[in-house]
Amino acid sequence: MRELTSRTIRQYLLQQALSHKAGRRTFLARDLYTNTPVIVKILQFSHAFDWDGLKLFQREAQILQQLEHSSIPQYKDSFEAEVDGVHSFVLVQTYIPAPSLQKVVEAGKLFSEAEVIAIAQKLLTTLIYLHQQLPPVIHRDIKPSNILISDPSPRATVRIAGVMERNVYLVDFGAVQITASKGSGTVTIVGSYGYMPLEQFLGQTTPASDLYSLGMTLLYLLTGMHPSELPQFDGRVQIERLCEISGLSDWFTRWLSQMSAPYADQRFESAAIALLALNSKDDLSGCYFPYLRPDSSQLHIYRQKDELKIVSESSSRNPYLDLLGCLLFTPFLFAMVMPFTGPPVAIIILSVLNGSVLLDAFQRYWQGANEYNVIFISRTSGVCAGTARGHRHSQLSDIKPTRIASPFNSIKLLTYNPGYTFTHYYDKKKLTVSSSSIRLPPKLSIHAKKQEYSIEGKSLSEAEQLWIGRELNSFLGLSLQRINPTGPSKVYPDIVVRLNGERPDE
Repeated sequence: MRELTSRTIRQYLLQQALSHKAGRRTFLARDLYTNTPVIVKILQFSHAFDWDGLKLFQREAQILQQLEHSSIPQYKDSFEAEVDGVHSFVLVQTYIPAPSLQKVVEAGKLFSEAEVIAIAQKLLTTLIYLHQQLPPVIHRDIKPSNILISDPSPRATVRIAGVMERNVYLVDFGAVQITASKGSGTVTIVGSYGYMPLEQFLGQTTPASDLYSLGMTLLYLLTGMHPSELPQFDGRVQIERLCEISGLSDWFTRWLSQMSAPYADQRFESAAIALLALNSKDDLSGCYFPYLRPDSSQLHIYRQKDELKIVSESSSRNPYLDLLGCLLFTPFLFAMVMPFTGPPVAIIILSVLNGSVLLDAFQRYWQGANEYNVIFISRTSGVCAGTARGHRHSQLSDIKPTRIASPFNSIKLLTYNPGYTFTHYYDKKKLTVSSSSIRLPPKLSIHAKKQEYSIEGKSLSEAEQLWIGRELNSFLGLSLQRINPTGPSKVYPDIVVRLNGERPDE
């Protein structure tokens, strides 16, 4: 293809070639009607042409017509034309006179924490606008070269956290997606290596995918390192190591870690929540947003700035069994009391007793379970567990156990045991194995030094385990470890349990 500069396409005079890849060329041009600079993108049929590229090109034109935001280029025109004798598609948009973040960093500039926060705030505001469209507009290619930043105006007086106000623009909507992929048929992978999350490779892009790309972009601004050069372990960038070197604050380190989490469900749920958490800075309560609790779960989690509480309904007396007991016990009690008091007094006594039992049963039926298992974790007073009383209409968030606490910094492990049954019993003293059936119930435990704080109950579903794991990981920074029991037919010589639940050496 011959050089196209100094050529005129309709009223647009091409002045400078900006990029050229796969039959798609971008020029700085001038609108001869308005005498203003514009950006002209040209897609030509050639040996490098593909239909997926045409779809993306047309989608960019379609989306830009619908968007109107100060940080996004404005659509001006689109048409088909013969360019240099080749049938072509042309898109014209406004020109933004600002360098890309990539060029700024390549020129030797590394951004401070305050500058990166200011950039993140502006980009998140733009993403909120995009993701709130119907349907949501997902950029899918956020990276330093697609973000422009203006120089501070010599007359600018506005400073945020000591940083001179600068405009930030998100450009190049050639990879935009207007709906999440449904995952059927052939998937066209669009994005840039290092800035593209795992789910985008699988064609399952969501708004959270843009948050990952933004998080990796911010790390580039802080370190000057491409994402592929960053230290990683188990698919996660070791942000803590980078932030120690860069001297970033703890709260911003945690925020960046959640933005760049490898899995979408580990990131902020939306750009709006990410921005709110960013603006709250080191206020942990502002950084907390509850995860979705499964409707069928019997567990409840209540969290404040420095406290987290796990509440589970404990088994209580069945009011129907109380009523049945009254009916069965009344004739026997009447026969015992009547010889001493006479029928009238016996009837009065039985009426009072049965009335109190019936009233108590009715109250418990109306109020629901009135005993709860609680694990209480406080950053100041530590962790404790126990039972507490309440009723269905009480504020479960006010319930606290009464056991002595272990220090908060002694919490080292979170485990979930789904429960299992021993079919063989090993007696360590007699060195014998006998058939038995010992059922260990499911148990959620927090381990602090030698203490174990647990809630026992029914088995947790996968959704409940995921929900609880996220909440505890967010508050404690520890992952929930699932204990996978061995098959029930095996003998456990290192586990010594008597039928009454006591250990032989006690």
